[in-house]
Amino acid sequence: MPERDVPSWNTMITGLIHNGDIERARDLLNEIAPEECLSLAYAAHHGCGREAITSFNQMIELGFKPDDSTFVGLLSACSQAGLVEEGLEYCSRLARDESVHLREDHFACLIDLCGRAGRLEEAFNWIEQVVDKPSACLWEALLAGCNYHANAEIGKVAAEKLFELEPENAGTYLLLSNIYASTGNIIHAFVVADKSHCQKELIHSLPLDLHLKMKMKRSISVQNDVDLADEDSLEA
Repeated sequence: MPERDVPSWNTMITGLIHNGDIERARDLLNEIAPEECLSLAYAAHHGCGREAITSFNQMIELGFKPDDSTFVGLLSACSQAGLVEEGLEYCSRLARDESVHLREDHFACLIDLCGRAGRLEEAFNWIEQVVDKPSACLWEALLAGCNYHANAEIGKVAAEKLFELEPENAGTYLLLSNIYASTGNIIHAFVVADKSHCQKELIHSLPLDLHLKMKMKRSISVQNDVDLADEDSLEA
């Protein structure tokens, strides 16, 4: 049997698993040489951190060169298994490996890794000091960690960054409210026709104001359609 490019096969297996084609993924697993080398992608998908590390080390010993996708699978497995120190060690190794292009996926795994372990300040420092132009994906990973560990201080900063990048993402508001609630901050709640809130006038005025703005927008849109129709008629 010819030698297999294990990192490339891991990438294919990852795609098959994500698409739900488990049987085909297993078939490829059986074809990888050597047979005792567990697929890194398969281990990562199931959160088998130790198995993923074993597979990675076997690949190195056999002379295979890990690619960027291989490191994503390894870091993901470490994160899901709670292997923080091991994951950080591989992150450092990845940063020193000039042959591998650092992708946002690598940083997202790192932030998730620190977030799951409660090392939120460390994760925040990585985003602020290492990543150039952090994306919403990284701030979301940090906010999720803050939600899990009820860290309102860093969570607020992460949420503010997300408000700038994705102001219409309702998930950010939900996570932030969960963080505040878990830390004992007051969350205002009311029901339909509730008049007990101290700011009931303001609360009740918001839907009306929103309704008026929607009607105004619709009116402008209808008028624009009429104007376009008139223009077409004149041109005809």
